[in-house]
Amino acid sequence: MIEFFIILFFFVLNYFFFCNFYKISLYLDVFDKPLKRKIHKKKVASIGGVFFLINFLFIIAVGYLFKIKLFYFNIGDSVKYFSFLITFILFFILGILDDKYILSYKIKFFFSFLFLFFLIKIDKNLVIYELRFSFLEYPILLKYFATFFTILCILLFLNACNMIDGLNLLSISYFIFIIFFFIFNKYISNLFILLIFYYIFFIYLNNRNQIFLGDNGTISISFLLSYFFIKSYNANFISNVDIIFLIMAVPGLDMFRLFLERILNKKNPFKADSNHLHHLILYEFPKKNVASILLILVLIFPYTLTFTKLSYLFILLITLLLYLTLLIFLKLKIKKK
Repeated sequence: MIEFFIILFFFVLNYFFFCNFYKISLYLDVFDKPLKRKIHKKKVASIGGVFFLINFLFIIAVGYLFKIKLFYFNIGDSVKYFSFLITFILFFILGILDDKYILSYKIKFFFSFLFLFFLIKIDKNLVIYELRFSFLEYPILLKYFATFFTILCILLFLNACNMIDGLNLLSISYFIFIIFFFIFNKYISNLFILLIFYYIFFIYLNNRNQIFLGDNGTISISFLLSYFFIKSYNANFISNVDIIFLIMAVPGLDMFRLFLERILNKKNPFKADSNHLHHLILYEFPKKNVASILLILVLIFPYTLTFTKLSYLFILLITLLLYLTLLIFLKLKIKKK
C-alpha cells in the first residue's frame, strides 16, 4: 500500500509541474531564446533541470523516511553525503544563472572547479587514484595527479554532455540510458525508477519543442552521473574504466573533435558554434525526430557491443571508426550541397 501511494505521489507531482511548466518558467524567467546557431524559432521554457532536481530530492527524502538504501556504493558519513547534495544543488544554481544571464565560460569553469575542489577535499573517496583497463596487466597509478585528474574528468564530462544538448530528446535519452545502466547493474536503488514519470512528461513536451533541460538540467544531471560513475568505480562495482569510456565515447569524441577544429581554425575552443555532430546530422536528415533517433542509436552503440564477446579495446576502435565514417560522410554531403 505504501508503494502505491509513493508511485501515485510522484505521478501527481510531475503531472502538476508539467501542467504548469510555462507559468513556472515565467515566474523564474528562465527561457532559451532563439539565436542564429539554434534550431528553435521562439523562446522555450528551459526548466527541465528544476523538475529533475525536485524529483531527485524527493527520492532522497523517501529513501530517508522509509530507510531505503539508495546507493550501493559507499557515499560516506553524513558530512560527505550532505556535501554531495549541496554540490549537486550548487551546479543546478550555476546552470540556472547561466540560463538567465548567459555566463562566460571562464565564470562557469571557475565555479565548477571550485565546487569540485571543495567536494573532493571533503570526500577523498571521490578521487580516482588509479586507472584499471581490461587490456593492461597493471593499473595506471595517478599518484600526485589524482585530484587534478578527477576534477578534469568531471569537467570534461560536464562539457561533453552540454555539447550534445542541442536536439530534442537527445540529452534526456542519454541521461535515461545512463541512469538505467546504474539501476540494472544495482549500483543505485530501484527507487530511482520513479524518475520514469519525470521522463515521460519531459519527453512528451520536449518532443513538442515546449521545454528544454537547459543548462540547469544538463550541468546538474551530468555532475550527478559523473559522481555515480566514480563512486561505483572506486567501490569496484565497475571493475575497470573500459565500460565508462565506452558509455562516454561518442560525446567525448565529438567534444575532442570540436576543440581540435576550433584551435586549428584559431577560434576559442569554448565558443559555441553549429559544427556539433547533431548539427551535421540535421543538415542531412532535416526531420528532427529522425536525427534524434539516429543520434541516440549512435550514442548507445558502443555499450550494446559489450554484450558480445569482443574485447573492450576492439569495441572502442569500432566506435572510433563508426564516428569518423559518419563524420566524413556528413561533411562530404554538406560540401556537395
